[in-house]
Amino acid sequence: MIEVRDLEKIYKGCDGEVRAVDGVSLSIRGGEFVIILGRSGSGKSTLLSLLSGLVKPTRGTVSLKGKDIWALSDKELSLVRGKDIGFVFQFSGLLPTLSTLENVMVPGLFVPGRNNVAARARELLDAVGVGGRADAFPCTLSAGNSSVPRLPGPS
Repeated sequence: MIEVRDLEKIYKGCDGEVRAVDGVSLSIRGGEFVIILGRSGSGKSTLLSLLSGLVKPTRGTVSLKGKDIWALSDKELSLVRGKDIGFVFQFSGLLPTLSTLENVMVPGLFVPGRNNVAARARELLDAVGVGGRADAFPCTLSAGNSSVPRLPGPS
């Protein structure tokens, strides 16, 4: 479970302060899928960076499984990112010379003691409905699915 309380990130720019994230509080339960929507520049990427421990907040807390991630050492935080946090990026970050399965396996290869990385990668591909494309290369994969409803964007 991820618990976020009063999260804030302020960047100092040449034109003054930029409040990229301002007072966000939320809870995400284990196994829950979350979508973050917003206009360009609204702080979505900054929020994800804060949740994953890549960027330290100006104020507020991010707790994962009851532990404040900013109380962890760099090594512990890296292990948490490898084991407990995952992202599905809007634009593919897949390595073009690796198959779909190999691309999904890559993060697991950096977690010490992680066994059965290929089996876990196959489970994940099956879970999102692309298990049949495990041997496909990124250039042959669709970037989207027209059967997924699109939410109206800002006018």
